[in-house]
Amino acid sequence: MDFIDWLFDTSGFAPHGYCLIWDPWLLAMTVTSDGLIAASYFAIPAALLVIALRRPDLGGRRYLWLFAVFIITCGITHVMSVVTLWEPYYALAASFKALCAVASVMTATMIWPFLPRVLSVPSVHTLEATNARLLREIAEREQAEKQLATVNATLEERIRKRTEDLHRLNDQLEQAYLKAESDRAAKSQFLAQMSHELRTPLNAILGFAEILKDDALNRDLAAPYRDYADNIHRSGSHLLAIINDLLEMSRIESGRYDPNLTDQPIVPLIEEHVEMLAVTAKDGDVTLEEDYDDDLGTACVDAKLIRQVMGNLISNAIKFTEPGGWVRVFARRKADTLTLGVADSGIGITPDQQENVFEPFIQDRQRQGQVQQGTGLGLAIVKAAAEMHGGDVGIKSRPGQGTTIWIDLPLASEDERV
Repeated sequence: MDFIDWLFDTSGFAPHGYCLIWDPWLLAMTVTSDGLIAASYFAIPAALLVIALRRPDLGGRRYLWLFAVFIITCGITHVMSVVTLWEPYYALAASFKALCAVASVMTATMIWPFLPRVLSVPSVHTLEATNARLLREIAEREQAEKQLATVNATLEERIRKRTEDLHRLNDQLEQAYLKAESDRAAKSQFLAQMSHELRTPLNAILGFAEILKDDALNRDLAAPYRDYADNIHRSGSHLLAIINDLLEMSRIESGRYDPNLTDQPIVPLIEEHVEMLAVTAKDGDVTLEEDYDDDLGTACVDAKLIRQVMGNLISNAIKFTEPGGWVRVFARRKADTLTLGVADSGIGITPDQQENVFEPFIQDRQRQGQVQQGTGLGLAIVKAAAEMHGGDVGIKSRPGQGTTIWIDLPLASEDERV
């Protein structure tokens, strides 16, 4: 209570109006000025309050509240200036001035750290320039989106047309494939029928040629007649071999050949043709060699196909080996693979020829300036036979340095294949 009494103690003090000798004009000017200043000071915190409430994103609320306290206390000091004109509450007025001084010092102290934040707020000009740039970017983006939409529409149309073209091409390819299959089936049927029609009279020709040979020998006819009969028989045999190859290839291509896979001893299958063609090799002054692993044993194969494979490989090697050369028949057995093949020291095969050597009706080798006999089906049958066994075929050759051709067959017993 002593402090309150002290604040409102007026004893010994005279009102401030005495200093103005109660001049009406001075009193009016002082009261009006201090009143307007006080009213303005009280209005400013209200504006700061509105800013703080409506723009919390600006931050610095404590600075705004400090400004408000500072300004309000300033306004109160002006109110007290009016009051002390008539009532000498100088202690109360001094207290408000002290409070205003504290608020002023605190505000002045804290305003400098807050200044960089205030200065970092973009100016109106900067905001207008930024907004203009953003509007341009938006317009450019909208334009780009329109162009992209146009490009997408164009691409979709191209994709649609390309898809239609692909469907059309696929249909054409499918039709071409079906036609090719139909033509292949017709060709195979024609070859099979023609082979059958040709074999019947050809067998008769061979039979009569054999009779003529025997009759020529028995009657001791002149050598030319015996040669004629021998040429007829040899040519007929060659033609029969061609017909058999055509018939075999047509059966393979048409899928009508069903391999008869049984466990067979390998060496006897190979030696059948080695013994059969030994005379041909001898007549051509070609050394026929054999090179087999000791443990060949048996393998689950189609005996007819293996005989045909080895016969084709051996006869081809002898045919394309110069006199004084050699032909080696070999067989290797590994853990899961049986390899059968023939190597020779013959004329070899060029790299270009090797690319198509296993295609039907392609001659594997040809001597310079000489047309070779045969249909070109021998190696095609070799490849088909290897694939029917689940195997593969290989070739290694250099012109003038010989050729090696082999087949690799997977080893499996008859029970395992079943």
